[in-house]
Amino acid sequence: MAWDASRVNALWVTQRSLLGDPFLDYLKKYVDAFATIANAFEAAGAQIDDQSMALAMCNCNTGDNVNAIRRIFIGELEDATGIEPPPAASTVTFVAGSVVPTPPGRDPIPPRVLADRQRVAAMRSPQKTRRGAILARTARSLLGQWRWVDRAPDSILPYRGRRASQTQYTDIHAFDRWVQGGGPAPTGTTALNCRDAVLVTASVAGLLSHGELRAAYRAAEVQAKAILGDVLLDMQRTSATDWTKQQSKTGTKAYVAYVKRIDETLTAYPHAVPVKRKFGLIPQAGDVVFVRGSASALPDHVCLSLGRNRINGQLVDEVASLWHHNNGTFTRAKLTDMADYEDDLLYVPCPF
Repeated sequence: MAWDASRVNALWVTQRSLLGDPFLDYLKKYVDAFATIANAFEAAGAQIDDQSMALAMCNCNTGDNVNAIRRIFIGELEDATGIEPPPAASTVTFVAGSVVPTPPGRDPIPPRVLADRQRVAAMRSPQKTRRGAILARTARSLLGQWRWVDRAPDSILPYRGRRASQTQYTDIHAFDRWVQGGGPAPTGTTALNCRDAVLVTASVAGLLSHGELRAAYRAAEVQAKAILGDVLLDMQRTSATDWTKQQSKTGTKAYVAYVKRIDETLTAYPHAVPVKRKFGLIPQAGDVVFVRGSASALPDHVCLSLGRNRINGQLVDEVASLWHHNNGTFTRAKLTDMADYEDDLLYVPCPF
């Protein structure tokens, strides 16, 4: 079904969660131009659904500057469809037409969601989008690798006597040795945790240098060891099942500080915003996705968005995840399978 002014204008009703902000009403006068550009993309092989169209339009809210609106709208459709902008799209003239009144609909977008959308827009740049596409493409090439283990370095929490995972793996310390000494990235059935997998993928993609990785982990280890103090020596000599309550408490505090430092430096978790798909807060390819932690300041899980893909005629938001799914291998999965509730999902535009 081709796009025309009537179909675009109808989005203010059918996609009110995205376009319900009164500050977006001025865009209605450009429905003809939006339709013409969308048709140019579809003639080049793109498939643009109502939500993708509405999301592209709402992200054009940079003021009534027709050149900026055209440039941003074309960029949004390129990101959403993966189709390089057709030459005809950049020549479309934005001429103000009549504004068709929109019937009343659902409540406007909550202020917190509007603020989160502005934060995402400020973090996302054309360069970040390109790097995200590279990261997602690399993640697809690594599917089936590794084995998930809920692990930490022995230098922080010694694993003597601990049962780390039910999955079969060949080496639980490969990631730590790689971070410290360089060389080929872990492959095959080596043991990684979910965060390790994201960082290895970024490194393989050429988006995270080994120097940056090593520096971040060294700084985190120094911080954790300062908390552990002499307790670390006692923990290294004793099975984890025999640690005292105070040792366990100190170890947990050190581990939380360690991971928080990694997330602050590399994954940008402190800047993550909640996923709200009906309001357009949807992870794009290469964004880092987090599952909100239940008992600490740390996320329960970290994975990579593969973007929105069409499966059996339906648009599905997907991730590449190393967790308990599919026998603990790096797996392509639905975003919605990562948590019981959407409120527990957060994301940040590609931080690498």
